Amino acid sequence: MKEGFEPFKYQREVAEAILNGENVILQAPTGAGKTLASTMPYIIANEEGMNFPKKLIYSTPRRTLVNSLYSDILDEIKKGDFTKEYDVTIQTGEKKEDRYFNGDIIFTTFDQSLSSALSMPISLSNRLGNINVGAFLSSYLIFDEFHLFDLSGSYTTTVLLLEKLKDKVPFCVMTATISEEKINALADKLDARVIRADSSEYLADIVTQQGKERRIFTKDNSLDAEEIVKLHNQIEGQSKKSIVMCNRVENAQQIYEDINKLVNKEDGIETLLIHSRFLDEDRKRKEKQIKKLFAKDNDDSNVILVSTQVIEVGIDITSDIMHTEISAIDSFLQRIGRCARYRNQTGKVYVYDVLNEGDNKYLPYDDEVTLKTFSALQEIDGEVLTSELSQQIIDRVYSEETDVDAVANEKVDCSSDEFIKESWKLPDKDRFNNLIRNVIACSIVISPWVYDNCSPYNYQSLSISPGTLRSKVAEIAKETDDWLVKKVIERDDDSDFKYTYGETTADEIYPNNLYILNPDYFGYNLETGLVFDGTGKKFDPLPISNQEPDYDNTYKEESYLQHIESMNKEVPELEREMSYAIELIKDEFDLSADDFRDIVEFTIWAHDLGKLQEEWQLAHKRDEYDFIAHAERKSKPPSHAAESFWIVLELLEDFIFDYLENEGKIVDIIGKAMISHHSLNLNRTDKYTISTTVKKHLLNINADFFTEKDLTQFINKRADRLLLSLSVGEDISDEIRVRSINQYLFYFVLVRILRLADQRATKKLNQDNI
Repeated sequence: MKEGFEPFKYQREVAEAILNGENVILQAPTGAGKTLASTMPYIIANEEGMNFPKKLIYSTPRRTLVNSLYSDILDEIKKGDFTKEYDVTIQTGEKKEDRYFNGDIIFTTFDQSLSSALSMPISLSNRLGNINVGAFLSSYLIFDEFHLFDLSGSYTTTVLLLEKLKDKVPFCVMTATISEEKINALADKLDARVIRADSSEYLADIVTQQGKERRIFTKDNSLDAEEIVKLHNQIEGQSKKSIVMCNRVENAQQIYEDINKLVNKEDGIETLLIHSRFLDEDRKRKEKQIKKLFAKDNDDSNVILVSTQVIEVGIDITSDIMHTEISAIDSFLQRIGRCARYRNQTGKVYVYDVLNEGDNKYLPYDDEVTLKTFSALQEIDGEVLTSELSQQIIDRVYSEETDVDAVANEKVDCSSDEFIKESWKLPDKDRFNNLIRNVIACSIVISPWVYDNCSPYNYQSLSISPGTLRSKVAEIAKETDDWLVKKVIERDDDSDFKYTYGETTADEIYPNNLYILNPDYFGYNLETGLVFDGTGKKFDPLPISNQEPDYDNTYKEESYLQHIESMNKEVPELEREMSYAIELIKDEFDLSADDFRDIVEFTIWAHDLGKLQEEWQLAHKRDEYDFIAHAERKSKPPSHAAESFWIVLELLEDFIFDYLENEGKIVDIIGKAMISHHSLNLNRTDKYTISTTVKKHLLNINADFFTEKDLTQFINKRADRLLLSLSVGEDISDEIRVRSINQYLFYFVLVRILRLADQRATKKLNQDNI
């Protein structure tokens, strides 16, 4: 932090609690410095060399908040006088800059972090699903704006996941708006300490909260462009800042068009539109412009911003007037945090009924909660909304006049946490889509086709509610027989083509899937975002640096020894980032530092032994080496991951039982890591044949690879335990039994080391070919 920085009282208490081994639930008003409070313990611990995670994953419901927090913390890190360098990264559905959670401080959306934690990362293909779990389990976890998590899915999932991990990873859950009933139930469930910075003993210390005043005015009608422009022009002073908040993208687009029809360039009023259906580069440009025009110290703005929930949290802006469609009380309180945000500012908030009609007019909010909120606000029409009054309305709406929080608490209490291990055992995005989110849940790419050698995950994409996409597709389908949507289907084999594309109807659109949209009917433009009329642009591939790796037939030739040695060079950095979890693993499995090193080296040495089978070697062009791990392909090679495990199984058992004198469950952990280093759900090994010269080759190279001489001698003496041929394929599903949380922790750390070491080493090998 900057020199001379003096934290607020509650910020010091949060840091002390986390560093003393307590997990924290923090309630603090908007603009009170929650982000700094939660990140301080991480910086302090790492600067002082404390036993604390080397990685921080900061999860929030809104992509706009992710972008804003990333920029703010990156600036603070650059200004700070730290002994260490911190790699601050960002990962969202649109901004795929850290798919593998490689950064030290990672800002991401909760669907990205939760799907990664459950081995189903939505920004990676299924075959890469086990890489990020180890990062999640090795991190200090922060969940911000927790009240916005979907009660029917992500809220329950997160609570049960944190309950399972509460003794293994430190975490901080933060919210600005939550009822007494809910926060107390959450604290009991998670054995966490509650710190309420919105109480009087803390508020007096938070200077940003002093003297600001927001007066509430309720309206019987829906948003009206003429009234918005009229009230905007009545703002006194040179600076005029108005924000219009809509519940749905279509509403925002419509009111934006209506306002633009009334505003002339001569009036000097600038208009802006932002919502969730903009590509990252365009949203980033808009956010930068919004921050500038609505900044605290900008006294020369004349601007009307139309937005959806994307600016409810995190973005540091203020306005004189806010016009908002009615929403649930927690969302409403977040919205008005963008009006009179700073010390001694005053503002007016006008609350309207929604523009929509029909039975579900208040979506994405619960009808009863929204109407109760509107009723409570109507009772204070014309009054100033204080923090005390806000908490009273929260408790009234969620606990006293409805049973929403009681039902949410009951759902958590009655839900089984078995889904965690089930998703780790057999990850399936379709099967577990309800665990993460039910609203914004599928990704779309607008393109006539995807190149055969390019992953569809390597294109620009947008997130959209599956319900919205269904309705639009069904509407367009009435007018054409042309294809509209294709679902991405991932192949779970060693085919040269990992993806196929199947035409899909509106009824077959589901959450957490990736779809290709026909650009003749769907389009995108810079001003209004995603449109459903075929105008605008299609989406482009991402920059090479942000793409996930695809199989390349032009690998440089690399010997087996070169490959495992180059992988081993990548291990120290991977072990550093997961050192907190590795210490837990060593304690749980009674391993010394040398034991853990030997396990990693044995796994790297053995994971590609299946490539040494005769048929695999013959499928590649060999010029320099007798036994290669990579080279240009001549034909499709046989599979090798499960075969590697079967070749080394008996020697692996000897290594664990006789050399390490440890327990058999580590055999299963290493075996699962080897089998799943290319695909997650392999359960069979094919027949294979390895020549006896391979064994001689291994005897010659082992001394050059293993750190410990005794391990080299042990393996060489027992080389006859390698199974060099298999005449009939084997079902290996019964050979791998990973069951407990601790066993899965070990597996996910080991497989992350194995796969990222492999990936990084191979990337360096082929850099000259890029």
